[in-house]
Amino acid sequence: MNELEWMRCFSKKLRELLEYTNMTQMDLAIESGLSTSMISRYINCITMPRASAIVNLAYAFNCSVDELVDFGSKIT
Repeated sequence: MNELEWMRCFSKKLRELLEYTNMTQMDLAIESGLSTSMISRYINCITMPRASAIVNLAYAFNCSVDELVDFGSKIT
């Protein structure tokens, strides 16, 4: 899986979790300590999140990192 494919999977999962939890991007930004612009960049596949951002997002969604991220195969 290349980086762009992984970012697309991550973006899809973020959108699904936002819908499932009935959160807005602003809500997620507040809960995670990330900026709304950074959340938008993840959703629009512009930026690859750092490990610390992934952990903060998992806490915001009250899920494990494994539930948030499906690494599948190695990112190339």
